[in-house]
Amino acid sequence: MANGKKKNSKLIKITAVTVAAVFLWNQIVWAGDLAPGLCSGQLTDYETISEIGNPYAVDVRQNQMNELMSKKQEIEDFVYKASQPEIIESTDDTPFDIELPDGTEVFYSEGKVDKIVETDGTKTDEIELDANGNLVNCNILHPDGKEIIIRNGRVDSVKTSEGKTVKYDEAGRVKSIESASDEIETFKYLAYADEEIFETMATDNSGRRYYDGQNNLTRIEYTTGKIVDYDGGFVKEIRDETDVVYRYETVEIAGEKKSELREIEDR
Repeated sequence: MANGKKKNSKLIKITAVTVAAVFLWNQIVWAGDLAPGLCSGQLTDYETISEIGNPYAVDVRQNQMNELMSKKQEIEDFVYKASQPEIIESTDDTPFDIELPDGTEVFYSEGKVDKIVETDGTKTDEIELDANGNLVNCNILHPDGKEIIIRNGRVDSVKTSEGKTVKYDEAGRVKSIESASDEIETFKYLAYADEEIFETMATDNSGRRYYDGQNNLTRIEYTTGKIVDYDGGFVKEIRDETDVVYRYETVEIAGEKKSELREIEDR
């Protein structure tokens, strides 16, 4: 008889928790911030992201990081609200879940938010907050295969639905891009003490490209030994695989600038 009472008490408690949860969500005027899916329609244009000299590509990269950080904040706020005492107080750590008015499911384990499943199938799990309620770790998996990994409070990597994986460094800069066919492009940044970047190096299986602080291409070193130097976006010098040097001059013809060959040095 004692066991029956305990079970009934537990059932009442869980029901009360669910009612309190729904009430709390309504009280904070939660309007389904996550319903459209995190980063929906974003993070698919990485074909141009490595073209650092292209201002559009630089903007795309920055906009994508801003979008990622915004969504990280949304999850952080969501989990914080979902962790209020009115919801998670219970007699034990028995796992339970609640369904919000918009259909989003929130799963709890050991008195903490463990997983969020949105109506579009997007899953956020391995959720971890620090003592101040800041999001430390989580995985966000979309139905189309897109995956966002948060580690140590920052965006660690993004895998697109096309299978391309982009990894970020601690400063939020692109560290590497790996294609679905395992081709890898890595990035290194040289910066002043105030973290202003004055040179970027991008390396892939064809060679290495150098960019200045304004993201202008300054040099390409090919794995074949060929080297091409640029000045203001125009070819300045080419040293081919046989060590022949071609020097160019930037000229303007009919209002259009271009590089013209001026000298050949055969060593």
